[in-house]
Amino acid sequence: MRKRRKSAEQQAEEIVTEARETAQRLAEEARAAMQAQLERRTQQAETKIARAEEQLVGEVRAAITQLAVDAAAHLIEKGMSAQQANALIEQNISELKDRLQ
Repeated sequence: MRKRRKSAEQQAEEIVTEARETAQRLAEEARAAMQAQLERRTQQAETKIARAEEQLVGEVRAAITQLAVDAAAHLIEKGMSAQQANALIEQNISELKDRLQ
């Protein structure tokens, strides 16, 4: 009877130990999976932000270009020489670049 009881207790301890090890392994796997998912999502967010920044820069450049063309047309209509208009446009573009930085 004692042998059976001792054997049963030993088996119970082995089962508990195995269950703890399994639980610990599963917890570590879950942590690793969560970390990997977090890193993927962070990378995706950074990529989206970079694309949005590139798009915004492109839109600002297009707006500046259009503004320069409109200003040049206006200045030429007013009788300013092309050389004077170009100098003024270059000055304004330079000022816009400084403001955007």
